[in-house]
Amino acid sequence: MFLKKLKKYENINQGISSIALKKFCNHLWYLNEESSILAIFDKNVNIASKERIIENLKRENLHTERKCIVQPNEVPFLLEKAIEDFISQKSLNLLKKLNIDISFLNISPDLWDRDDSYLKSQEIFQNLKVVNDTAERGVKLMQDFNGLLTVDEEQKQFLLQCVEDHRKQYPDCKKATLKRKFD
Repeated sequence: MFLKKLKKYENINQGISSIALKKFCNHLWYLNEESSILAIFDKNVNIASKERIIENLKRENLHTERKCIVQPNEVPFLLEKAIEDFISQKSLNLLKKLNIDISFLNISPDLWDRDDSYLKSQEIFQNLKVVNDTAERGVKLMQDFNGLLTVDEEQKQFLLQCVEDHRKQYPDCKKATLKRKFD
């Protein structure tokens, strides 16, 4: 829905729409077979779509893209797809990894809101913490600099503690924050 609005915004401001679409396309790699299954817990996804999701979960050899890598000029093709187009038997992997009781998939989606296994699963996913770009950048930064300054594990741990302490003392780069230590 958001992607459709960004594309439609082209009629109002081509430049902003183009830049926003390009940036948003960088995040579409999250859209894959496993994560698409989360749609069954979304109250904004209608019953008919959830029924098609269940059908696709049961179909063997259904081919879907491993990762959704979309260039801005390919957005119109993506907009023609529905969430169930990203679902296959592999979509169940996420539920299995988290030991989710999938018995609710055997009943009609319009009865899910009264089914204990569905409600418990929904609660698990509502409380699920998502790793964000900041954490990813932190991991990437650590990978890039791991071994650059020292190979001694003890020194590396000390260095990480120094960085953590520095971040606590200077949580941002504002002039007032930086001067605080010297006032």
